[in-house]
Amino acid sequence: MERLDEQKWECPECGTGVMAVDENEIEVMVAGDEERQGMVSRFLSWLGIVE
Repeated sequence: MERLDEQKWECPECGTGVMAVDENEIEVMVAGDEERQGMVSRFLSWLGIVE
């Protein structure tokens, strides 16, 4: 992941990004299809980062 600014990270290869909206909310921006978006969301949920 490449850090773009204080609260946003983006992978230069696949375009997947994570942005901290505030201290309690994180928005995941996934380039690609819904299956990939679901995989990323489930992984972050497993990590306890998002619900």
